[in-house]
Amino acid sequence: MQFEKSGLRIIGTVGLMLGLSVGCSAPPKPQVAMQSVNCTLPEFAEGFRWRSCGGASDSGVKCLEILDAQRAAVMTTVYQDSAHWRNDSSIPTSEVVVLGEAEGLTTLSSTHVALIEVWNPSLSEWKGGGLLQYVESQEAQSRIKSSSSVDFGGNPEWNHEAMIEASFRAFCIYPYGNPLQGEEWAKSLPVVPILEYTERTPLGRAEWMNVFAWMVGEAALIQSRKAFDQIAKRYQQFQNQPFEVSDSLVVFTGSVDQGKWTAPSGSSFIARILKDAGAHYVFADEKGPENIHVPLEQIVELSDQADAWGVVMFQPDTNPITLDDLVAQNPQNALIIPDSGRVFIANTAECDYFGWWVAHPDEMLRNLRELFYGMNLTVQAIDTNMAPETKPCFRWIQE
Repeated sequence: MQFEKSGLRIIGTVGLMLGLSVGCSAPPKPQVAMQSVNCTLPEFAEGFRWRSCGGASDSGVKCLEILDAQRAAVMTTVYQDSAHWRNDSSIPTSEVVVLGEAEGLTTLSSTHVALIEVWNPSLSEWKGGGLLQYVESQEAQSRIKSSSSVDFGGNPEWNHEAMIEASFRAFCIYPYGNPLQGEEWAKSLPVVPILEYTERTPLGRAEWMNVFAWMVGEAALIQSRKAFDQIAKRYQQFQNQPFEVSDSLVVFTGSVDQGKWTAPSGSSFIARILKDAGAHYVFADEKGPENIHVPLEQIVELSDQADAWGVVMFQPDTNPITLDDLVAQNPQNALIIPDSGRVFIANTAECDYFGWWVAHPDEMLRNLRELFYGMNLTVQAIDTNMAPETKPCFRWIQE
């Protein structure tokens, strides 16, 4: 069999729902399904794991298994080269991807770039990708301007010619945004789905940086694990620091559009970081993998009981955002501003909310705790480079 220089991508002959029947057991709950002598599990993430490719007695080379959003099946099995694939003692029933022989990764998400930059500050392992207008990293922008990283387009259309000419070890996508779907010429490309956005915890999302590093190589994985371990330690140190107040701040978050309110569920990473920040999230008991929809009338009632409302928005105006700006953006917002008038925002025009902050949940937690309770958080010295100084992402808006 001939292999394309960019890699091999094979579709399994058995349905994806059978994926966990080979190599690792498949009880219904993710935390149980992960238990197997053949698997090495991440510390916080639920959407991926490594499996020994030579059976239970082989503690050496591992392949990467990426689970579907429901954690009910292995969606994709990734091998670092064709020899590992051929020598796997199990027969994957999932989609199979063999990484390319070239170096570097290409991406479709600003979050992917941020998760690479944590352990590869020069982004030498990032070869470009699509939708680059959303990438806010200064290092990435510099590489794009110098043509060190290739642009695959995506707005308004994809540059398939650039994809064909590019060489990379893996093309990292999110499954619902694959620009290569249905393209015959792309079937041999090493396309790897990244599902970090389905993780339920901030540290679970950030731990996907180890997936990107693993695809690059052992040295990169060592650097990534070191960086992530320090982020996790800082996060837990902030989380465990006692509060100086006895009552939790009651908060709600989400947005209204045409009378319909949408908010993160109680199982979301937003709900988890609000809890770790010491707030009581009003939708904490609304569990589920998707956003929740609540009648506007119910939100108006909840806003009377809440201390604060959290909003993620895009406001390119350089002037400070006020409550009047919030109402001007949507008149229905006037109905749900808490009696306290307290609204905290993350303005994505000013902070890289979907990039740098996802990769640094420790700093996001510090930001929220200091915002809610006026705490001046301290952290024990850690033998590594600390996160770069950055201004807070979340802040109270003005009257």
